[in-house]
Order: sequence, then C-alpha cells, then structure tokens
Amino acid sequence: MTARADVVAPGIGLPDGEDVPQESLWQRAVGNVRSGNLGVLPVVLAELGIIVYFAFTATNFFTAPNFVNVILQMAGTTMIAYGVVFVLLLGEIDLSIGYVSGICAVAVAEFQLAGSAHDFPGWIAILFGLGIVALIGLGQGAIVAKVGVPSFVVTLAGLLIFQGVILKILQSRDTILIDDNWINDTATYYFSANVGWLFMCTTTGMYLIYEFMHFCCHVDENRFVRDCPFVNTLRRHHTAHHNARLMMETNMNLTFPIADWLFGTSDLDRGLLGHLFNGYDTHFLKTTLRSQPKRPDESSAAPLGNY
Repeated sequence: MTARADVVAPGIGLPDGEDVPQESLWQRAVGNVRSGNLGVLPVVLAELGIIVYFAFTATNFFTAPNFVNVILQMAGTTMIAYGVVFVLLLGEIDLSIGYVSGICAVAVAEFQLAGSAHDFPGWIAILFGLGIVALIGLGQGAIVAKVGVPSFVVTLAGLLIFQGVILKILQSRDTILIDDNWINDTATYYFSANVGWLFMCTTTGMYLIYEFMHFCCHVDENRFVRDCPFVNTLRRHHTAHHNARLMMETNMNLTFPIADWLFGTSDLDRGLLGHLFNGYDTHFLKTTLRSQPKRPDESSAAPLGNY
C-alpha cells in the first residue's frame, strides 16, 4: 500500500486505477460535517455538555458515591443496549426489549417471594427469569425468521403484551420485596478496593490489548508486525479472516486465537502453542478450506478481495 489511501486490512486497498488523493484530517472532518456524516460526534458533544452542566450545578457530581450510583443505574440499560446491538446489525429492530427485561425482573421477584408457594432460592429464581425471557426471545425470533413477519410488527405486539403482563402481575401488590441475598448481592455487591482496582486494570488491559492487536492488523507491512511474536500470528490470522470466502467461517478472534483453536474455527491444523506462535507460516493450513489464504506480506499487493 502507498500513502494514497488508508489501509483497511492487510491486502485490502483500492482497486487498480482508482487513485484517490489523500486528504488531510481537517479536510476529512469538514467534508464529514458538510455531508452530515457526523458519526458519534453529536453524542460526544451532548455528553460533554451534560458533564459540564452538572459539574457546575451539583457539588457531589465528581465524587465516588455519585459515580457508583451512576454505574449502578446504567448497568441494566447498558446490558440491554449490548444485546440489541446484534439485532440492529442484522437490520432488524426490537421494540419489546425493555418490557421483556421487565418480565425477567418480575419473574425473579415472584419466584423468590417469601411465604408463597414458589419461594425458591435466589439463584434458582434468577435462572427461571433468564429462562423465561430466553423462551420469549426464541419465540419472537422464530416468528420473524421462520414465519417471515417483520420484526417491527412482532416486537411491537410483544411490547404491548408484556407491558400488560407486568401491569397485571403488579396490580395485586404495589411492590415486591426482595430479601434474598443472592439477588441483592448480584445487583449491588460492593467489592473491596483492591478487587475493584484489579477489575479495572484487567478490563482496561484487555481492551488495550484488543485495540493494539487490531491496529497492528490494519497497518502497512513493516518489520515490527512481521517479526514480533503474537502480533505476526494475529496479523496472518486476521488477514485470512478478511478472505471473502473464509470470513464467515474461520478466524473470528481479534486477539490471541485461543477460541478459534478451541472451537475448531481456525484455518490452522495445529495445537494451541502452534496457533499462538505460528507467525506468517502457511504450512499448517487446513486442506479443507474453501480458499487458501495468503500471507500478509503477499496479500498487501493483491487487488481488493483477492487475498
């Protein structure tokens, strides 16, 4: 690759004859604003505005208790958002997701209700709640995928149905007390300071490793990415994943290819250590692959899709 375009992945560039002059960062930013392609910029600006506003109007905003409260309050919504991302990536929509999660909460509360005929331990109540919403999701998904009813219609009906179910269950009592330690600790357990730092360092380290490895998979060929252990392994691993004939079947890992080795989705016929230290070696490629992927240094000069 030359400086005429950004590198998408090793072997992915512009087709021959389509030279495009490289724009500066400022030119690309102005072009994006003019075309309305703002990406996450409005969300970031709005968030910064909220932070600045509350920093000046709430004296306890930048305090540890407030951050704990914010994290607890956003945990449920964030988990729902993680799940619905996969629905959106498929071009579908789920309007019922809020009330389906509410069904899970109500089910857990009901199944642990003291003095009732279904007074189960908290961990069993949690499993029952998860099982119920899994069956709901399976049913709605089957109607969309097998019957062919649009997801908008199915999940809109689900929203109305499960909203009514929640109101019906809660109509007989204003609140449901949860006294089970399993449930309460799952929701609001406070770790010690040392364990909290351990969690923070571990998750931050995992994210930084992911970003660094993925970055190394998408830069021009150089001595570091070619010779550095693990990095060269993942670079070849990821290059093979971008082969159009293999993309949906092999090499899903974006860090160390341990899961691909474990589940048999790797393009290599080697053991775990062989996977981790394979580098650019292509002598151990499976013979059953629909296409034989090239090395990153070979594919960097290939036309779009032919690598």
